[in-house]
Amino acid sequence: CGGCRVGRIALHVALDCNACTISTAYVLTPEVAWPPVARVGVCAEIVSKGCDTVRWHGDGPHECYPDRRESALPGIYDIPLNAMATPYIKPSESGARTNVRQLTLVSDTSSPHITFSPLHGEPFACASARRASMSRVMHTSHADELAVEDSVYVHLDSMHMGLGGDTSWAPHTKKPWLISLRKNVGVAF
Repeated sequence: CGGCRVGRIALHVALDCNACTISTAYVLTPEVAWPPVARVGVCAEIVSKGCDTVRWHGDGPHECYPDRRESALPGIYDIPLNAMATPYIKPSESGARTNVRQLTLVSDTSSPHITFSPLHGEPFACASARRASMSRVMHTSHADELAVEDSVYVHLDSMHMGLGGDTSWAPHTKKPWLISLRKNVGVAF
């Protein structure tokens, strides 16, 4: 687009010191036609060496995406943080869980647990956590080269496209699982 404005983002943050909570909400208003996007959500970088377990209330226990959740079962699951992402040979987006009503980074130290919950009752379409930023993941050629970071990157998505690739000769995502931004979208937690 060469620097033209493509949309607006409204952000609201509320801090409740008595309850030790932070509430965040944003709304994206597209102002031009966008091509399909992969996800609509936020990424929170949590600087913490002590979070070694992820607990979530949603679909699992294995990774699942909107077009791949038939084998996932709703429940409450705990797994090691390093097992959340799938160790593909070429690192890529992985480790999402669908219909997540709550995701908690469980600390094995004296640090408090950190919990993410949607504000308005609807579960996150997808949520994931890993010790590598998406930038680092996308710029790494092989799994054994992916450096583990001290930070935990939590992705909370109100919309996430499907993976596609039902067959080796038709790797494209089917139309029902594409995200077209034609109206306001957002996430609140």
